[in-house]
Amino acid sequence: MSSLALQQDIGLATLRLATLTGSAFLSGFIFSFSWYGIQSVSYLAPPELLTQQWRRMYSIGASTAPVLALACAGGFGALSYASRQLGNTTRLVTPSMLYGAAAVLVPTIAPYTILVMRPGANDELIGMAEKAERGAKGDGVGSEERIGELLANWKRMNFVRAVTVAAGTVLGGLATVMLGL
Repeated sequence: MSSLALQQDIGLATLRLATLTGSAFLSGFIFSFSWYGIQSVSYLAPPELLTQQWRRMYSIGASTAPVLALACAGGFGALSYASRQLGNTTRLVTPSMLYGAAAVLVPTIAPYTILVMRPGANDELIGMAEKAERGAKGDGVGSEERIGELLANWKRMNFVRAVTVAAGTVLGGLATVMLGL
């Protein structure tokens, strides 16, 4: 094996490791907001504090998850391109196709957030948090019942995002296994 081929193999192995680890991390990161984040902010906090805590948590995810999703999509896309001639290309499903599917699937969390989560919970929760920041209290922010409904909806929708990224990770992992790596 030439030095250049060895460097390419090491580079692709590093890319596989980084991309699979990154997408698995992203899935867990998103899941943790649904499972741990909502659980921890929804107990004992008055509505005005609860909406502000949710907004802070949401801001952390919104500033981090899209960047990670795009990085993982780029990694899976590069792996798809690099593996197009590797493995058994006579199969119905090839490693390149699986990496390509992962590259498309992982960043769909962004349009899902915009098209489904914003009108389904995000916009209303953000509005409530803004009222609380301006000094509104209790029902002036929103009823505890309505906030609870919105947080429950948000938790379910966010879980879908975590599963979507996890599915991309599984597709990338299957592609790697198919290549025998």
